[in-house]
Amino acid sequence: MVYSETHPPSLHNSENQQRTATARRQYRTDTKRQGRVNKMHEFKFLSFMHVQRSFRCK
Repeated sequence: MVYSETHPPSLHNSENQQRTATARRQYRTDTKRQGRVNKMHEFKFLSFMHVQRSFRCK
């Protein structure tokens, strides 16, 4: 990671961590609001794709 000279790394890092944490929290709440159906569907689709890939490898 490249730091600008005006920003001390520690300050920059803490600020970044805070921002990512808030973003993560927002994302989590959004997914909860959206419902777990979408997540389940996505998981099923991904597992199905994985199975397909494994079969193709054989």
